[in-house]
Amino acid sequence: MIYLICIFIFIFYFYILYKNPGEKSTLIHNKTPALIIISLSFILISFIFLSLSNIDNMAEYENISKRNQDIRNNIVTIKKNIPLLKEKLSLEPDYYKGWVILAKSYLIIDDISASVAAYENALQIDSTDKIILQEYIVSLRKENAKVNKVKILKMYDRLLKIDNLDTNTLNDKLNYSIDINDSNLTIKILEDIIKNPKIKNKIQYKEFLAKLINHGAPFFEFNIIISNKLREKISNNKYIFFIIKDEKKLNIPFAVKRVQKNDINNKVTINNSNIMMVSNNTPMPDNIILSIKASNKKTISKDNLNSMLYLSKIINITNLNNYTIDDKLILP
Repeated sequence: MIYLICIFIFIFYFYILYKNPGEKSTLIHNKTPALIIISLSFILISFIFLSLSNIDNMAEYENISKRNQDIRNNIVTIKKNIPLLKEKLSLEPDYYKGWVILAKSYLIIDDISASVAAYENALQIDSTDKIILQEYIVSLRKENAKVNKVKILKMYDRLLKIDNLDTNTLNDKLNYSIDINDSNLTIKILEDIIKNPKIKNKIQYKEFLAKLINHGAPFFEFNIIISNKLREKISNNKYIFFIIKDEKKLNIPFAVKRVQKNDINNKVTINNSNIMMVSNNTPMPDNIILSIKASNKKTISKDNLNSMLYLSKIINITNLNNYTIDDKLILP
C-alpha cells in the first residue's frame, strides 16, 4: 500500500509542477529532455514494481489468511466441544457416530493417543466402515508405527477382507512395511499380492520381490501342473527331480527342484530359490526344456537316463506361468 501512495504523490508532484505558471515554460522550453527521461524512468519503475510486487495475488493471500483463521477458529471450537461430547458419550456409550466424531476431533488437535482410544471404542460398535478403519490405521501409525504393528496389520487384513481387490489398501500395507523397515513383512506382502489370482497386473510387484530376495536378479516363477498319469508313474520312487534347462545352454541345468513323492500336489512351483546360480546378471531364459527324473536317493546321476520320466518339447515361458504336463511326452 505504501508503494501506491508514493506513486500517487510522485504523479501529483509533477502535475502541480506542470500547472505552475512560473515553472511551465521552463519545463517545456528548457528541460523537456530531462522531463521525458524522468517520465520514462517513472513508467519503467512502475512497470517493474507491478510485475514483481505480486499485487495480483493479494486477493489469494487474503483468502489463505482467512482460511487459516477459520481453521484456528475451528480448532478452538473443537476443543470447547470435546468435553460436551465426552459427557454425552458417558451417558450413551453405544453412540457410534459420537465416538467417530470424538476420534476425528482428537486427530485434528493432534491428541493421537486419545484419537486411537476413541476409534477403538467406535470399532467395537461397528467395524465395517472402510473409511473409519483407514483413519484408525492413520492414528495408529502416527502414535507409533512399530509398537502398533499387530493392530495395524489386523486392520489391513480387515480392510482386505471387505475388498481383497483394493489396490490402494494393498499398496498402503506394502508402504507401511517399508516405512517400519521390516523386509520379511514386505516379502510376505509381495508374495500374497502375487499369489492373489484376482490381481492381474503383477509385474511391478514381481520385480520388487526379486530385488529383495535376489539382490536385483529378475523374478522367475514356473508352475508345473501334474497329470494323473505322471502321478501314477512316480508312485514307486521316493524323490522326484524337476529340471529346467535353458534352450541355449542344455549342458547345465538352469533350475532344479527336488520333491518327495508324498509332497507332490497338483502343482509344483519352481522359482528363484531353485535357480542354480543367481546374480544381478543372471538372464531369465525365454525358452526352456523341462525334464523330470525319479530316484530313491537324494541325488541323481546326470547321465542316468533310466530315471528319466518326462522330457518336454521347447517351452516358451515369456508369457507363460503354468505348464500342464503333456501325457504324450511321458516316457515308457
